[in-house]
Amino acid sequence: MLPVTAAEMEYRRTHSHEAFERLFDKYAIVPTDPRRPSVI
Repeated sequence: MLPVTAAEMEYRRTHSHEAFERLFDKYAIVPTDPRRPSVI
């Protein structure tokens, strides 16, 4: 399970899971970090 914000869940629903994962790569964010900033 990953900690996600409501905005991130909506982005994933409207764009795709792959597009959502690309944001983590683009911003070099570790998705499992519970203190990470939102990618949206």
